[in-house]
Amino acid sequence: MKTVELKTDQEFKQAFPLMNQLCDHLNEQEYFDLLGRMRKEGYRLFSLMNKENQMLALAGIYIHIDFFNGKYIWVSELVTSMEARSGGYGKLLIEDIEAFGKKENCQKVILYSGLSRDRAHHFWENHMDFERRGIVFKKQL
Repeated sequence: MKTVELKTDQEFKQAFPLMNQLCDHLNEQEYFDLLGRMRKEGYRLFSLMNKENQMLALAGIYIHIDFFNGKYIWVSELVTSMEARSGGYGKLLIEDIEAFGKKENCQKVILYSGLSRDRAHHFWENHMDFERRGIVFKKQL
């Protein structure tokens, strides 16, 4: 297993079917349009790869800084392939993201998880030692 940062159009194209398991409302063109805009804002996409170079899990991140948290990694997306779920791959990928964050002098890893995602909450709290810290508010503009 190895975690790699995706950087080429070919790698991003290879990642689309897996990202689409999480963001099934996007077609490939919308994915690439958003990806281009997001990358200009600092978005980075990492994949956990097996020996056959298949993507088992993806994590999309930003590095942010603010008064309250200092410098931190914001996990925008985390998805493990349907065929590979419950194999510990999401945990391995997040551990590599945490190591990356330490190298980048980040103090925290922060993410959002929808209120109805009980299995995800169990994963973050019981397997990754994250703590529930608040509620996110959102308003359409």
